[in-house]
Amino acid sequence: MATFNDLIQSFQSRLDRSDCSDQLAAYFLGDAIQRAQRDLRLPSMERSRLILAQGPMSYVSIPSDLLEVIDIYASRAPQCPAKALERCAFRQISQFSTFVDPVAYARLNTTFQIRGAVPAGGSVEIIYYGRVSDFTGPTSTNELSLACPDVLVYGALKFAGDWCAHPSTDAWDATYQTLVQQVQAEVMGLENSGGPSTVQPLYRWE
Repeated sequence: MATFNDLIQSFQSRLDRSDCSDQLAAYFLGDAIQRAQRDLRLPSMERSRLILAQGPMSYVSIPSDLLEVIDIYASRAPQCPAKALERCAFRQISQFSTFVDPVAYARLNTTFQIRGAVPAGGSVEIIYYGRVSDFTGPTSTNELSLACPDVLVYGALKFAGDWCAHPSTDAWDATYQTLVQQVQAEVMGLENSGGPSTVQPLYRWE
């Protein structure tokens, strides 16, 4: 694990340039976080959002931190098991009735449209990969700094290398890509070994 300060110090020691301030280093670290979020899907990035239907519900808002959907579940009532919805194109579900049990969803702008409809008292649960937490101070951490700080350091070095035309830029980028592959392989190994690698839905088929 590494704090924000740890990452900056590790980055600076490898870059070893007097013209790169800590403020600029933090900028490169931010770029590395954005890249890593596109490249990695970690258990710690999994999120769950539960929406309760106050009336018949045919859509839900997309979470603002969403990177990728894992599953969407719908339940007709608290005592009913949830059902995984099929992902479809909007042009497909637009032909479905809203007067039947929910069976499918599709993205439309900033919403997930659901067909049929979730009745009042039911719920929709979105299981998804979300953006990592922001650093809140010098000693703070986030999901990536806890799981794979070296990915962030070498990712930042690549962006810094582009900035200063450093001769090690390609080597840093190759190291970043190797580390990403290793981390993702570890995640897949956890999945295949049956470990608790995902956030599970609140409801289940019995």
